[in-house]
Amino acid sequence: MRQLFGKSAGLFLILVLLLISQLATTNVMAGKEKKDLRVDETGVIDEVTYKIKVPKKWNKTLLMYAHGYSRSDPPCLVPIQIEMIYGSTLEEELLAQGYALAASSYRNAGWAVQEGIEDTKKLTEFFAEHVKKPKHTILWGTSMGSAVTLKSIEDHADIYDGAIVLSHIGAGTTLTFDMTLAIALAYDVALGWPESWGSVGDVSNDLDFETDVAPVLMTKLQNQDNFGKFEFIRLVNCLPYEGFYNGEIPLNLWLFADMFFATEGRAELEARAGGPVAQNLNHTYILSEYNKEYLAYLGVDANALLSSMNEQTVIEADPSARSYLQKHADFSGELERPVMTLQPKGDGLTVPANSTVYQETVEASGASDFLFQTYTNGNMHSVFTPEQVCAAFEAMEYWLNKGTRPGSDSFPTDLDFDNDYIPQAWPQPTG
Repeated sequence: MRQLFGKSAGLFLILVLLLISQLATTNVMAGKEKKDLRVDETGVIDEVTYKIKVPKKWNKTLLMYAHGYSRSDPPCLVPIQIEMIYGSTLEEELLAQGYALAASSYRNAGWAVQEGIEDTKKLTEFFAEHVKKPKHTILWGTSMGSAVTLKSIEDHADIYDGAIVLSHIGAGTTLTFDMTLAIALAYDVALGWPESWGSVGDVSNDLDFETDVAPVLMTKLQNQDNFGKFEFIRLVNCLPYEGFYNGEIPLNLWLFADMFFATEGRAELEARAGGPVAQNLNHTYILSEYNKEYLAYLGVDANALLSSMNEQTVIEADPSARSYLQKHADFSGELERPVMTLQPKGDGLTVPANSTVYQETVEASGASDFLFQTYTNGNMHSVFTPEQVCAAFEAMEYWLNKGTRPGSDSFPTDLDFDNDYIPQAWPQPTG
């Protein structure tokens, strides 16, 4: 059996995933003369840094970007993951098409959904007052920034005309962190949860992924006898095989990415919320018979591990902390403005089942006419080609101008979209 995870790949993941916020933001207009820009400004609003760029040939549409989870927060006008793959192409292309770009850094790092909503709103209002009121303001966000975006379009439909989310958490923050609990519990029954990490339901507040978690993971992964146990963790949480143990960069080494949010990421949020945030009351952890047979072939008694997990479906969040989680943010689905979701089919961090839950939420509110969802054949987190992103903005502009919801022809297969894909249900059903 092959080595599960090489040391060099593990070290690279730590560099990319956990220090990504410390990378210098690419100067995406390097070599581009400033005469092409009407505004090129970095400033501060209420001690929060922002960045604005407006081309001279502005089309009167503002793209307001909400960034994802980070340890620090320099303002970035497009997803840093796309910059890492494609360089400056996306930002240059959007500016060349006439879009104005703006983004706030948020006033602090971590799970800063509340701050992201408030600081992005302030910057949107600042732009209208100090630059010019746009004809259209499209709010877009990736990963955690999708929570900022989806909550903002519900609560502030008066200032945002439409929203686009990529690699999104449409299932909401509570289900998202309940899934990190499921990952932690699966790890516990399969491999043993170290006491130094706190408890499965309440991780240590000072838990550090690089020093406390990653070395343990690396040791477990080097033991070939653990392969079946890691496969159990993956399968019970419906995570993709491709990229789980190794893979292309950035951010599709799903085991480490998911374990980061099951440990340090959850610890940061617990400290912010004032207590344990995740729970699994009435959850049922399941596997298909096919997967049970596969795990048996690998020497794993899936029924015994599932039984251990289901015996522990009594973990309850602190009520006040849970309330914070719901506020920042779960979604009502009550839409008055168009919302578009783009999701890679192979994303193992924000899984495609998020789209299933969000669609059900919007349908229950009677707002389905305001939602369009599509998928790409990608297998990385928050990474889309510039052409895919531009297609989304073009479709949203058409929707806003014509009042016509886009169809699959706006997202062609030659751009690697798959409009026929149907994601599975959320992996931990509740009774």
